[in-house]
Amino acid sequence: MRIIALGTTLFLAMGVLAAQERRADDKPFDDATFVATAGSSGVHEVELAKLAMTQAKNEAVKKFAETLHTDHMKANDELKKAATDAGLRVPDKMNPEHQKVVDTFKDYKGDNFDSDFMRHMI
Repeated sequence: MRIIALGTTLFLAMGVLAAQERRADDKPFDDATFVATAGSSGVHEVELAKLAMTQAKNEAVKKFAETLHTDHMKANDELKKAATDAGLRVPDKMNPEHQKVVDTFKDYKGDNFDSDFMRHMI
């Protein structure tokens, strides 16, 4: 479980770093931007985990989704506390890019939800 939590945290950090690199305006990646990006990513992960807990067929995928949900709920709570302490607001919904991915899985039309979900998570 700790390895999964560590991996999840690493993926979140990699996503934030990737978002930083994609910024076209070359402005510094400040605390507010980090909180907005991490907050959206956290909601995204929780929503995908909820979908996988109900739509996945493989029990290992469902178990992974449960762990993902639990870990990201905890991380989201920790982010909210840290952001509040710093006077920053955490978004309560996803950015459009994250929402598009969740909508794709919500309206899943593929043949193998489990493998597509795990591929996305990797």
